[in-house]
Parts: sequence; C-alpha cells; structure tokens
Amino acid sequence: MASPVGVHERHGHFRARIGIDGTNYKLGDWPTEEEAARAYDSAARYYRDESEGRNDTGAPPRPAEELRRLAHRARSEARGDTSAYRGVHATDDRPGWGAQIGIGEETYFLGRYSDEEQAARAYDMAIRQYRPGGPTNFEGEKARTVAELRRRAHRLKSEEPFGKDTPTSGYRGVCWDPRREKWLASIGVGEENEYLGGFNEEIEAAKAYDRAALRYHDPANTNFPPSDYDVEEGEELPGGP
Repeated sequence: MASPVGVHERHGHFRARIGIDGTNYKLGDWPTEEEAARAYDSAARYYRDESEGRNDTGAPPRPAEELRRLAHRARSEARGDTSAYRGVHATDDRPGWGAQIGIGEETYFLGRYSDEEQAARAYDMAIRQYRPGGPTNFEGEKARTVAELRRRAHRLKSEEPFGKDTPTSGYRGVCWDPRREKWLASIGVGEENEYLGGFNEEIEAAKAYDRAALRYHDPANTNFPPSDYDVEEGEELPGGP
C-alpha cells in the first residue's frame, strides 16, 4: 500500500510536510501515519484551497504553525506526558511544560516553563484576559495578554546561549539577521515582500508583522490574538532600518 502524500516515517514518528511556492514547510511529527496524512490534507486545504486534500481524509483546513502544535500535543498524549492542569502539556524538544490557549479557531502558545504549575498559572492569566469567567486551574491570577505571557516565560527560564547556532524564530513573518543582530519583520503583499523593520526584541517584530497582516489581509493569520491590537488606516509601524 502506498504511503500517504506528504508523509514519511522518521525515528518512529510520521513527519508531514507540504511544499508552498518552492518552500517545504514542516507540519509536525505525528504518532501515526493517519494523523500525519490528516495534517497534510489540512495544510493543503488551508494554503492551496484544495477541497479535500490528496489523502481524502476530510481534515479541516489549518495553518502549519497550528498543526505543529497539535502534533506536539498528540505525541505527548501518546507517551502519557499529559498534565493534570488545563491548557498545559509536556514539551518534547526539551524538558519543561508548555502552556497554550484556544481563541476562536486559533491556538496561541503562551511559553515554555520549567515548572508545571507556572505553565498552569500562565494559562489562567490568558483565560482571564480572553475568556473572562472561563474555567481556570487556580484562583486570583491577573489577566495578561499572550505577548506579556511570552515575555514572562522568557524571563523565568534560564538564559540559554545560542552558541554557534543562528537563532530562529517561531513567529510568522520574523527572522534573525546575524549581521545586524536584530529580528527582522516582513510581510507578503500581493507579489511583493514588504520590509517592516529591524527590532531588538523578537516579540516586537512579531507584533509588527501582526499589525501589517491586520491592515493588508482579511482574514489575517497573526502571531497574537487580533483583539490585542487597535490598527488604524495609515498607522506607522515601529521598527528601525
């Protein structure tokens, strides 16, 4: 029996990939071949407007970033590395706990924490910000935005030197410029790629991309919830050359 389109086995997992405009995008390493095939079809429907996807799984359209997060969760559940707390999962690329929240049809990552309870409290803060009155793990946490929580997670975790490796970004529209030692933000508008500036902080570059996406694209796929922004026509985006 032929393997599903866009899927190959790798170290006991099934990796899904899709090619978009000459670039291959990873869609996650999945516990089963069927799950990886569904991931490919989801991406095909999202990026290529394919009605079903070549594997005919009927999977709903989803972007690559969300599929990678779902693959993460699926592997954790398959290993039994699940948390008793809401919105928390074990991270498999390094020891720790990740927190995430679903807002509308999107899932937003709230950071990696060495302590499971810290991750649970981050989830609670996001719930109070975006879904007031929703069920939480603890009482008394203040509301915080996704961006605030990502910064908080960065402060809490021990600094890890990049060494000889070039930093990479997990945010849409953001890349690292080693020569200038800045995070660069850019966005595709029609057939052009518009440069949005260089930033000292990765999150600020991600937010610049989001503002541009909200201005140019409808619907817009953003790094942080659209409700965090108030974008007006003609607004100048922060950032340097």
